[in-house]
Amino acid sequence: DNLVTGVENLEGLTLSIFPNPASKEINVEFEKPLTRNLELKMVDNLGREIKSLKLNSGQNKTSLSVESYPEGLYFLKIPETKFVHKIMVIH
Repeated sequence: DNLVTGVENLEGLTLSIFPNPASKEINVEFEKPLTRNLELKMVDNLGREIKSLKLNSGQNKTSLSVESYPEGLYFLKIPETKFVHKIMVIH
């Protein structure tokens, strides 16, 4: 279940996103603690923002519950960068 399905390198930050597909929650883990604040956004396949999370400098992981999301395709974005990662939600 904890298969890492997305490892990305973002401006010197390596991050893992798992599991994917997800039914309960997704985990986002950075290899090293953040050196600045960062915002993550989950959007649906129509581009509507579903959730926004703020990570503070020093944090290196967070999780996001997707249990209440309808099944489908979502995108995890870091708005200040070009980072976009596809997430499938299944129940």
